[in-house]
Amino acid sequence: MTRRRGLVDRDLQPADRLGERVGDVFDVEVGGPGDERELIDALDGKDAVFTTSRLTLSERVLEATDLDLVAKIGTGIDNVDLDAAARLGIPVTHTPGMNAMSVAEHTVGLLLAVTHRISQTQDLLRNGGWRDDAPFGTQLYGKTVGIVGYGNVGRRVAKLLSGFDLRTLAYDPYVREIDGELTGAELTSFDRLLEESDAACVNAELTEETRGMIGESALAAMKPSAVLVNTARGP
Repeated sequence: MTRRRGLVDRDLQPADRLGERVGDVFDVEVGGPGDERELIDALDGKDAVFTTSRLTLSERVLEATDLDLVAKIGTGIDNVDLDAAARLGIPVTHTPGMNAMSVAEHTVGLLLAVTHRISQTQDLLRNGGWRDDAPFGTQLYGKTVGIVGYGNVGRRVAKLLSGFDLRTLAYDPYVREIDGELTGAELTSFDRLLEESDAACVNAELTEETRGMIGESALAAMKPSAVLVNTARGP
C-alpha cells in the first residue's frame, strides 16, 4: 500500500497514541498553529491533516493544498471552512463525544472553583494570608444550575452534578423533553434559565445560532450573585 503523507497538530501527540496510530498508515509530520502562509507551507505535499481547533483551515488554506482529508479530533468543526471543503471535494470528519466527559469534568471543576472561591483563597495563602481573611464562597447544595446546550457534554454535566442535590435547568431547542427528564433536568427557555439560575454553564456548539448568545443582555438578565462557566467556544 502506498504510504500517504499527513500533518498532525502537535496538540494531538499525547492523545490516545494518535501519533502512533496515524503513523501506521501515514508518514507523519507534526505541526502547530501559524498564520495562513505558514499553514499552507506546512501542508505542502500532505494528503491529510489531523487537527484540534488550534489550526484554522480557511478557504485560502484549503485552496492552496492538495488535501484528501481533514480529520478534526473533537466535536466542533468551526475552524474549518466547510463550504470551501465541500466545493473542493475534501471530506471533513470529526469525533463527537470523544472528549465529552473530560469537558464535563472540567466544567464542574470550574464551577466548584468559582463558587468556593478556590483560586482567590489560594492567592491569599501564597501571599501570607490565612483563614480569617479568606473570601467567603458558597455551596452548590440546594442551588439552581442552568446548562446551555444539552448534548454530549451538557448531559454529562447534569449527571455529575446530580449528587449535589440541586435543581438543574437546561436549554437546548434540539433536545426532547424526555431527554431532560431521563437525566434529571428540566428543559426550559433560555430567558428563564438565565433569570432563575444561581450558576449557568455554557456547553453549546458554536453555530450561527449560538454565536454571541451570552452578551450584554444575557448577563443583565442573570442574578447579580450568579456565576457563569463557559467551556464552549469563546465566541
